[in-house]
Amino acid sequence: MRILFSFFVVAALSVGTHAQWSRVKLDPKYDYLPAKQILVDGSTIYVGSSGMIFRSTDGATSFTRHQNGLNDGISGVTGLVKIGDRIYASFGGNGGRGVYYSTDKGNTWVIDTAGWPNMKGIPVQMFAKRIRTWKDTYLFGLLESNYTIYKKPSDKEWTTLPVPNDFRTPEDIYFNGDTIFLTRLGFGAPVMTWTTDMGTTWKQVTGTGSTPQGTVWSNTDGRELYSVMTTYVGANATNWLVRSTDNGARWDTVRRCANTAPACVHADGDLLIVSHVGSFVAADSVGRIIISTDRGATWSDISGNFQHIISYSFHSLGALAIFDRTTLIAGVDLGTGVILRKLDINTTSVTDERIGHDEVGYYDATNDVVRFRTSMNGARYTVTNVRGQAVATGTLFGDVLDFSGAESGLYLITVHTDTDARRLKVVK
Repeated sequence: MRILFSFFVVAALSVGTHAQWSRVKLDPKYDYLPAKQILVDGSTIYVGSSGMIFRSTDGATSFTRHQNGLNDGISGVTGLVKIGDRIYASFGGNGGRGVYYSTDKGNTWVIDTAGWPNMKGIPVQMFAKRIRTWKDTYLFGLLESNYTIYKKPSDKEWTTLPVPNDFRTPEDIYFNGDTIFLTRLGFGAPVMTWTTDMGTTWKQVTGTGSTPQGTVWSNTDGRELYSVMTTYVGANATNWLVRSTDNGARWDTVRRCANTAPACVHADGDLLIVSHVGSFVAADSVGRIIISTDRGATWSDISGNFQHIISYSFHSLGALAIFDRTTLIAGVDLGTGVILRKLDINTTSVTDERIGHDEVGYYDATNDVVRFRTSMNGARYTVTNVRGQAVATGTLFGDVLDFSGAESGLYLITVHTDTDARRLKVVK
C-alpha cells in the first residue's frame, strides 16, 4: 500500500560561525554548583542543583537561589516538572530522598512524600529517580527500586501503581493519550507494556530492534520517542540514537554516535538537539552537542567552545532546554552551572502550495515518482534516509525520478546543479 506524500513543518536554523557558548554561574559565590535539571515555564527558568533550586526571570542572565523548605542536603535534583500551579522537584543520592512542591514560583517548598512505600526489611525510604506528569493531572514517580507511584496534587498520599513483575523497577514511564507505557532494560528485542486503566490490566508486546537503554525522551508534538541503544562487537561498544514511532514496540537507529552515548535529547517537531556523555578522551569534545532541523536526516555540530568554558570538559551535559525560541540552555551535571548559546530557530508553517512553489519538485504518490518542476537533465542527485545514510545516487534525466524502489519512510533528496544544491523532503 502506498502512503500519500506529505510535508512536515520544518524548523529553519541559522547558526553563524560567530555563535559561541557563554557560561552563567548559578551562584556568584560558588563555582561548583551543577545544573542537573532545567524547566522553562514561560518567562521563568528553573534549574535543579544540589539541595536547592535556582530561578531566573531575565532569560538566564542571572539566577537566584531558593531552598526555603528543602531539606535534602547536597543531594541532586532528579526531576523538575510543572503540574497545574505547582512546581515539583525530586531529590536523590547523598542521603536525599524528598519530593517537594512550590506554589509560589519556588520561593518556598513543601515536602510531599506521604504514603510512599518502603521495601520490607529496609527502613530507609527510597528516592524517586524520575518524576513525570500526565495530562496535567497526575504526577508519577519511579522509585529507585520496586515501585512506581502516582498522585494528583490534591491527593493527601501517593498511590502505588500495580505493574507486571518484570516491570517492578521500570527504567522510564511515558504516555500517549489515555495510555501509560513502561519500559525496562533487557537484552535482545524490546519488550513494552501498557495499561489504559491505571494498572488494573496490562498488555505486553515483544517488538523489534534492540532494547533501548535508560531514559526515553518524548517529542513535544507526540509523534515519536527517542532513546539510546548500545551494541557490542566483542568488547567494543557502539552507541546509537534510536527512535520509535509506535510507542516503543519497535526502535530504529537514527544516528551512530561518534564516541559517547547521548546524555539528553530535546525533541520539538522537526527540531532535535542531542548532547552526549563526557569522557576523558579529548576527541570526544567534537560532536558533543549536535542539532538537526529535519528530524535527524542531517546534523550540524554546535559544540563550539563549550569545552573551554566548563570546569572539566569530560563532564556531561545532562539537561537541555530552549528559552524563547532563541536561547539553547545546557546544564552541566557536575559543576559549572549552565551554559548558553544563541540560535536563530524559527518554526515556519506554510501551505503545501507554498512549499511546492519554493521547493524543487514534489512527490507524485499515484505514480510513485518524484517530479521536478524544471528539467534537471544531467544534474547529480543523492537520496538520504532518516539515519543520514545515502540510499541512492545518480544522474537525472529529464524531470522525473523513479521512487518505486524506496521503502516507506522520510527521505531527503539533494540535487546538485551547476550553480547550487537544492533539497526536497518527501515521505513515502
